Amino acid sequence: MMNDTFILAFGPLAMIAATVLIVRTVTASARARRETEALVQLHTQLIEKFGTSKELLDYLQADAGRRMLSPAVVASATPIRRIVAAAQAGVVLSFVGVGTWSTRTLFTAETMQAVSFVGIVMLALGLGYIASSIVAYVMSKRWGLLDGKPGNPGTQQ
Repeated sequence: MMNDTFILAFGPLAMIAATVLIVRTVTASARARRETEALVQLHTQLIEKFGTSKELLDYLQADAGRRMLSPAVVASATPIRRIVAAAQAGVVLSFVGVGTWSTRTLFTAETMQAVSFVGIVMLALGLGYIASSIVAYVMSKRWGLLDGKPGNPGTQQ
């Protein structure tokens, strides 16, 4: 009886969470693909502008050429997006967890335990996301990633 109640309380939430994760993954993948295609097109156009291979080689050996064609350009998306997204997810999950936990008294005794469990798990996940975003912010700030000037992760700045 308790297992059925738990499945009824937790099942729809799990399906919603799975759907959100799938949509988020597909969206992120499509965005990354578009960014990569745009970067490849930019590099192709840049390479076509050079008349000789010597001109291209000279450009690539200069600082501007190395920065332009380095893989770091693709991966250098500022970490602030991820930090803010984690903080937002944490706040939302925390509020949903508190809301779910606070409605536990509206259910029967058997269902109350399942609803309480789901609410507490969601609150814990939310607080974990918030803590993770704080740690990521502090580390990114210390390493100089938020200033646009990457530092050495092994040194304090």
